[in-house]
Amino acid sequence: MGAQRRVSVGSVLRVRSFLALSIGQTISQFGDRLNHMALIALVSDMMPGSTFKFSKLMIFVTVPGLIFGPISGVFVDRLNKKKVLIFCDMMRASLVLLIPLFFSPYISRFMSPSTASHVVFAVVFLVFSAGLFYSPAKLALIPNVIARRKLLMAGSVASFGARASTVIGAVAGGMIVGYLGWRISFVLDALTYVFSAGMLLLVTYRPAVRGAQDIEVAPPSQQQKGMQATLRESKKIFREVWEGLRFAFTHKATVFAFASAIALALAGGSLYVLVIVLVKEELGKGMEGLGTLIGSLGIGMILGSLLVGRFGHAITQRRLILGGLTAFGIVVIVFAQMKNLVFMNLLACVAGISLAPVLICLDALLQKSVPDQFRGRVFSARDSLLNGGFLISSVLVGLVAENLDKATTLTFVGLALMAIVLLIRQLSRGLPET
Repeated sequence: MGAQRRVSVGSVLRVRSFLALSIGQTISQFGDRLNHMALIALVSDMMPGSTFKFSKLMIFVTVPGLIFGPISGVFVDRLNKKKVLIFCDMMRASLVLLIPLFFSPYISRFMSPSTASHVVFAVVFLVFSAGLFYSPAKLALIPNVIARRKLLMAGSVASFGARASTVIGAVAGGMIVGYLGWRISFVLDALTYVFSAGMLLLVTYRPAVRGAQDIEVAPPSQQQKGMQATLRESKKIFREVWEGLRFAFTHKATVFAFASAIALALAGGSLYVLVIVLVKEELGKGMEGLGTLIGSLGIGMILGSLLVGRFGHAITQRRLILGGLTAFGIVVIVFAQMKNLVFMNLLACVAGISLAPVLICLDALLQKSVPDQFRGRVFSARDSLLNGGFLISSVLVGLVAENLDKATTLTFVGLALMAIVLLIRQLSRGLPET
């Protein structure tokens, strides 16, 4: 992970498949931000006056990853990653459209508020279940469409597009939800998934050839149908999951990446609950105020992505990750003392600058250090840990913050993050700087 020869942005963007993938992702992520703002508004309408309502939303966002996450990587490694992405895009587009459909005047009159909330959370569960296959497939596909030495710059370019869509999606999303309502937001989100699927049709890559040791074929005498075949396939899936986990937890680079991702998830889940309640309800800034705050975070991440692309080759990825997490913890502590939205936006921008190298380098580190035959399983395992960290922290903080001052709780979150980073720094000494 030492210093690398600098790669130009142009050389990355001239790779047609990567360009098409990046454009599709940028538009899709714009829709994700719009979707996120719409979900916050919808949940606020359904469950007014409760801090735990956002923890409940996070439960349905993250539980799919805990249930299905580890096995999603098995299928990603087995299947054509491009086809997996297209299928997930179209599936999510269909599911997202169900929310405004179920709340239409013709259907909503037949549903009680309790039934309506069950429908919303069920759709959220299914959408994020489809996303479990999408994220590892996307990250595992990138090294197949671009040269290894260009991965860090490719990550910076992809992060720039994602953060630009975050800024526009958050600010515009807050306005669209505030003025036009969450129904339109869900429809627009579905259209972005369709657009992303269309861009994926332009992506070309050659799937890795699985070796004979990776393909297990039962002899004719053992080829059985029904329950026995199902059990046999289940055992094979869990064996492949175990092989991916064994690889991940026996290599220093992946252990370091996983530990850093967990630290980020624990802080992120806490912030998700606390900042929404602090800005939207305690400060009374509404969806527009929340949108500008997320937009400022996105602007910071754009700047951070540019800095990584320009100077990241001169610094080891371990230092970029640890330095970014430390800076983020400091920002959280200072943010907790703020009551002015202008200063909060400035701090959110600084937080984005510190987070960008963490997210870019975590992906690049795994893409470089994990062989193609394990990549889907390792990324899905990483995503499962992220989901678990988000779930645990958001639920615990949501319960604790019901009776405690939100700013004080936020301060403890920042201090805890810095303590975890110090521990990771000590445990990761001796990590190969390749």
